Amino acid sequence: MSFTYLNRFLITRFSAASIYYSLLISTYLLPNLSPKLQQFEGNQIGEASLNAIDISSRSQGFYQFIFTFLISMLVLHGITSLGRLKIIPSLKRISESIAIIGIIQVVSAIFNPELKEFIFLPATFHLGFYIFNNLKQPPSLEQVTASIGFSLVAWLNMLWLLPNGLSLAIQLPIISLIFIFSSLVLVRMKTVIQRQVTLLKYLAISSLLPLFITELHYFFLLKAQLNVSTYILYLILATILSIFALKKSKIQVSNACQEKQLLAAFILIACGFSIRNFYTPYGTASTELFEMANRAIPLMEAHFFRNIPLLEKASSHMVSDYGFGALYQFIFGYHGLDFLIFDVFDSLAYTILGFLIIFYLSNNILASFYFICLFPFADASLPPYYSWCILPLIFLIKEFKNPSKINSWLFGISFTLLVPWRADLSFAVIIASVAIILLGLLMKRIHSRFLIPLLVCISILGSTLLVISVRNNIDWFHSLKTTIAYLISSQSYGLSNLGETSSPTFVLQHYLIPLMVVTLILAFVVQAFKNKKSNNIPGIIICYLGIFYLVNLPRGIVRHGFAEGFDNFLLSYSPFILSAGLALIIGLRAHKRWWLFIISLFVINLFLRFPSRLPEIALISSSTNSSLSANNLPATLTRTRLSIDTTSISKVISLAHYLKNNLKEDETFIDFSNTPMLYFYAQKEVPSFFYQSPQNVHSIQLQKDWINRLENFKVPLIVMRHSPPEWWDATDGIPNEIRHYAFSDFLYQNYFPFNETDGFEIWKKKTQSDTLLPAFAEDELYRYFDLKKLPSIWQEQKLLFKQIQFKQSTPSTWSLPSNEYVWLKLKIKSGETANKKAQIKLIKWNSAFGGYEFDLIPNKEHYYMLRLTSSFAWWYIHPLNFNLELPENATISSMYIAKDFIVNEDE
Repeated sequence: MSFTYLNRFLITRFSAASIYYSLLISTYLLPNLSPKLQQFEGNQIGEASLNAIDISSRSQGFYQFIFTFLISMLVLHGITSLGRLKIIPSLKRISESIAIIGIIQVVSAIFNPELKEFIFLPATFHLGFYIFNNLKQPPSLEQVTASIGFSLVAWLNMLWLLPNGLSLAIQLPIISLIFIFSSLVLVRMKTVIQRQVTLLKYLAISSLLPLFITELHYFFLLKAQLNVSTYILYLILATILSIFALKKSKIQVSNACQEKQLLAAFILIACGFSIRNFYTPYGTASTELFEMANRAIPLMEAHFFRNIPLLEKASSHMVSDYGFGALYQFIFGYHGLDFLIFDVFDSLAYTILGFLIIFYLSNNILASFYFICLFPFADASLPPYYSWCILPLIFLIKEFKNPSKINSWLFGISFTLLVPWRADLSFAVIIASVAIILLGLLMKRIHSRFLIPLLVCISILGSTLLVISVRNNIDWFHSLKTTIAYLISSQSYGLSNLGETSSPTFVLQHYLIPLMVVTLILAFVVQAFKNKKSNNIPGIIICYLGIFYLVNLPRGIVRHGFAEGFDNFLLSYSPFILSAGLALIIGLRAHKRWWLFIISLFVINLFLRFPSRLPEIALISSSTNSSLSANNLPATLTRTRLSIDTTSISKVISLAHYLKNNLKEDETFIDFSNTPMLYFYAQKEVPSFFYQSPQNVHSIQLQKDWINRLENFKVPLIVMRHSPPEWWDATDGIPNEIRHYAFSDFLYQNYFPFNETDGFEIWKKKTQSDTLLPAFAEDELYRYFDLKKLPSIWQEQKLLFKQIQFKQSTPSTWSLPSNEYVWLKLKIKSGETANKKAQIKLIKWNSAFGGYEFDLIPNKEHYYMLRLTSSFAWWYIHPLNFNLELPENATISSMYIAKDFIVNEDE
């Protein structure tokens, strides 16, 4: 046998189907890595023997696995070579695709056994193709595609109508029978395929019925006290939908319209699985106490205090935090955390936009459906966190394909709304969109008038916000200035430790992958100019996502990277870009190019991510185990649909009651413990521009702004910190008193320790009678703050320093003005071997009351600057002196002091 014949025999004859079924069979013989030792004669004693593990059985299991795979593949190859089970030519490509899907699913199950229950799904559809071989008139590719759609629609309705607990062992054969039956029916039907596709599109809307029916069910019960059975609602809507679908299916449509309708049908079906997976109409709400504040407090304040979020207050992620929650509140009213129910719309957006971007890349509807619903690395490849950033790209693609006014208007609207929707991501969207528009203008694929709707939309949004601000007496310009000051704050949140910088994965993700993405972008730009008449949509997608990735890269470099144990923010779309680029560069046909993209994406996610990850539960897998079912909707409802498990946050709930009972209706409190959800549970207004205070109030300008804003509130109490202190009292190891030093000085000057309750320290507005310190707060006088290298880099901030005269021979103790904001500037010369810290102690009555430590720069004379007033002792015990203690090989050269007024910058 020649090498050429052998090569062709191995590559073309051993089909994807034989590999899939061989893997399917051999997977059930995966070796048990810890087989029990049944008997032991005592001759060979080892570590395995002590743990009763049979080593020989373990080895035999591996060989059985390999042997079964080889024998199965040879036997299946022999059977298919006889011709009886060969696939008819018209269905060969789709059969091969389903077999490749099966291979990926089985391999995924080997890595993650939780995926094992779905490895038979491709076989249920594949079985039908062998049945079709014996038909005189086998179904066409279009009919098979429609049949897959009909079976999936039936599956979704079955999951909704039947009681939960129906095992996949029963579900999958039913789906297989529906697929085969609907295919045979379509073959027998005299109507053309276009009408069948139209029918499928309208029937696919039933995938959304669980969402519509559940919300209608709740709306009727809430608004009209009318208890309508969910099954009756389903029957009514399904009947209307069926009549409408049958009526529309009689209308003749074109081939182009057929593809759009088929695309719409499978998108709706994917949305159906997304609803089953992410929609939780009743249950338990999250009790998270920090991030949830950005979402819950804006809606609470809008309801109780008529505040306008975005203009009067800011959340970290802007409108995206509460946008769909506001829609829920508009429909149903304010009901605590119930707004989280509408998070399903974010998931639907990801499903639709992800489906479309894969379709524009592959031009294959079934491939797009597989990626979104079954590919085990879909979420890792197209991160849902960035899903809305794809929206402008969709309309840019449509403009490149077929320029129209509607595309330019939709792009202008989506682009404009993304800025307030999610400002931290919109910057990358702006750069990527501008780059693609510029490319289109240079290629003459986009006309300059394409930008007119964008300018109109920006003007309308700006004018609308300005009118609302003027009517409500809101200083819109100051709000915008404060928001921008927060957004440009990478220094405040950056981590000094990036992780294991010497690891190959670190080098790859931080250096090599960005270079590869840049190279791909340049390659496709050059290709675009060489062939200006070609749409080259895949190239446009790679360029847009590539630029977005490069601009967004600092999110994973500043924070949220290897040091925190993941690479989601660092990589964003780069695995997707590299896989798509590889598939496009290698000159393969569209079908094989698609599978090269999928396989390379699978390999990158499996082996090159940090930390290494297993294949994940896919959308279909998780949705079939959902509790969402018609018989699970309660007949009677309370006004609140998402209850709160108060046992996990009992102390916070108790503290919220304490605050409500000890504050008047027009009073609020300051949370300095980074537990902002206290405002939500206490139903009190946040006396700050940021819902997450103090964490978001980091720069000196923002701290001064917060102090000035307090004039508009009555704030008699402070939740100062946890007791005992927790991570949130010193995020990233930085005490809140140091990170927010100006504001903590203000608190020390104006508030006093008062009470300790429910694991928190409570301080109150200082009065003349507050002279005795409560026992729980005595330790506060003796606290030492380790400033590390901060004093060596602190800037002077326009301070007027006055030199202090001293003599080295006298004790290093100096008097300082108390009850003022004081800066100390020291010039210290340290020796070559200096490895100890300098220490400043606050002194009175020959006793130390806390102070500060800081690192010295060895073998150098350097200035160090400290703010001494971050200690409570400074304000409680006065006048104070300070004592400077230096290592043996360090000496002080000069000393300066300055006063600082923190409320007004001009003072």
